[in-house]
This record gives sequence, C-alpha cells and structure tokens, in this order.
Amino acid sequence: NHVVFAYNPSTGVISTTVNGNSHLEYTVEKNASWDGFKLDVAARKSAGTSVSFENVTVNGNAIGQDFIAEYSSYNTWTIDCGGMDTSEGFIIEADLNLTGEGFGGEHSKVEIAFQRLSD
Repeated sequence: NHVVFAYNPSTGVISTTVNGNSHLEYTVEKNASWDGFKLDVAARKSAGTSVSFENVTVNGNAIGQDFIAEYSSYNTWTIDCGGMDTSEGFIIEADLNLTGEGFGGEHSKVEIAFQRLSD
C-alpha cells in the first residue's frame, strides 16, 4: 500500500491518500514550521503480525531507513528533516506493508506526530 501525507499550510490541512485514493483529512495548525516528526510503528495483536513503513521520502528526499515492527513490539523513531522548509507545505510518502492477521484499533498501526525539533 502506497501512502501519502500532504500538508497544505494555507488551509492547515493534512490529507491522506492510500493507493491513489483520498481517505482522511486532519485540520492542524496553519502555516506551521515543523522540522521533523515522530513515527510510531506497532504490531501487537497476534503472533506473525508485522507492520512496516518503508521507502519513506519527505518532499521527494529519501529518509534512508525503513521502520518495522514485528509481533509484540511498539517502536518509536524521531526523524529530523534537517531544517525542512514547510512554508510551502510538505509531502511524506511511503510503502505500508501489513503481514499476518489482527489489524485494527490501536493494536497494529503507524502513527505520525509532526514536531518542531529546533524548539
């Protein structure tokens, strides 16, 4: 599954797209100046479950790391986008892969929280 998170600073909306289909929109701060994000990846419901967030790019620039959670894990990473200029918005793209059974709720997930790391 190819996922896209796109931030529009003039509206303060983050839109999500999965495999080219629009899904959810989140209203956040307008004209925000984030320079990083916290990424949580969890796989906790049943044995054999894994969640991976791979080939991650920010504004077309590769992060250079894949983020994977195997069964019974909850992993957190902080990604510093090196002073990324968000004044014109940004796009995060990645491939989301789910293996096993028991997805849903908060058991198995990818969660992104945008941050100001320089504060």
